[in-house]
Amino acid sequence: MFGYIRPRINELRVRDEARYRAAYCGLCRSLGKRYGMRCRFLVNYDITFLYLLLAMQEEAKTCETCFCPANPLCRKKCVAESPAMEYAADVCVLLCALSLDDARRDTKGIKRILPAAAFWLLKSALRKAEDRHPALALLAKQQLAQLHELETQNCASMDRVADTFASLLSRCADDFLAGEKRPAQQLLYHVGRFIYLTDALDDLPKDAASGSYNPLLHRFSCPEGQLSPEDRAYVCHSIDDSVGMAAAALELCEGTQNREILHNIIYLGMPALLHAVDRGTFHAKRKMKDTGEL
Repeated sequence: MFGYIRPRINELRVRDEARYRAAYCGLCRSLGKRYGMRCRFLVNYDITFLYLLLAMQEEAKTCETCFCPANPLCRKKCVAESPAMEYAADVCVLLCALSLDDARRDTKGIKRILPAAAFWLLKSALRKAEDRHPALALLAKQQLAQLHELETQNCASMDRVADTFASLLSRCADDFLAGEKRPAQQLLYHVGRFIYLTDALDDLPKDAASGSYNPLLHRFSCPEGQLSPEDRAYVCHSIDDSVGMAAAALELCEGTQNREILHNIIYLGMPALLHAVDRGTFHAKRKMKDTGEL
């Protein structure tokens, strides 16, 4: 996944920061239990956010001490296994594996080797996730195929391509949530739109240099992969609108668990990350402890 949905760590209370880290580590452990050690490498901030949203209506889960394969000498606190954690792990495998499959088909030449090899390693896990959630798997394939078609056509509408990805993300909680689903769907839709357009803005110079598809390259004039100040302000304002809509949807979601962490992510983390991408100071591989100012 993209890694754009992060909390503002320096604005979290100590217990909420510990809870977030335990959720991240719990998702990693759940991926390993359900799909094998190799799938633990798929853990990411975006699916951790999905888990926190799914768990809003669950009872608070205790934290357990677990082994960390990334640091064998260290024991980590993990949120205990739950239906929300298991479902989030399933969605993580589905989205990551299908995205790799899409990248494998889109990429030409020697660059195709890496996504092809990664997808081959995940094929058995993908089949298992598809068996558990056939409707979501079918929807994901349809939406990614539609997105591929728009990209092949060099679609100049940034809203149209972002809508295709956002519509997929908006349905990722449907199989889990009971009762009124509309607020969660709207929340995930605008989070998905934020992810797609922020990624396009972040990758603009690289895509301009490589000739890869980017909706901003076809929507605006981008000499040397740079937007004019007016166009950059327009794009950032459009992305920020989705932050506002996500925040409004969160207030309508039922449940109290993790609400303060979700508030931090949407009200503080997403705007800060957008600002960092706009300034060109965002680094996707920066460790969570270093993301206080993004």
